[in-house]
Amino acid sequence: MVKNRFKHSEVTPERVFLNRRNIITKGVSFLAALGASSSSWSSDGYVKSQWSSHTTPNSYDDITTYNNFYEFGTDKADPSKYAHKLTTRPWVVDIGGLV
Repeated sequence: MVKNRFKHSEVTPERVFLNRRNIITKGVSFLAALGASSSSWSSDGYVKSQWSSHTTPNSYDDITTYNNFYEFGTDKADPSKYAHKLTTRPWVVDIGGLV
């Protein structure tokens, strides 16, 4: 017999578990109402947070190419420039041990 490692007090009651979608829906509705009443809607439909700045958002290229894999170079843009040259075949991924 396997000994239970959890205390009864650490387990979510079944009625709460079965009702979780309703709880989540009510929570999201509350937060949406709170956000709509305490923030102003911008022209593009997004709610501007009280912590928002007036700086220009990063471009799509900035977001999708910024990287810290220094194996391809020391500049943040180097991985997006040089990673395509990395030979990955015939590499094999082996998952072992206590997985």
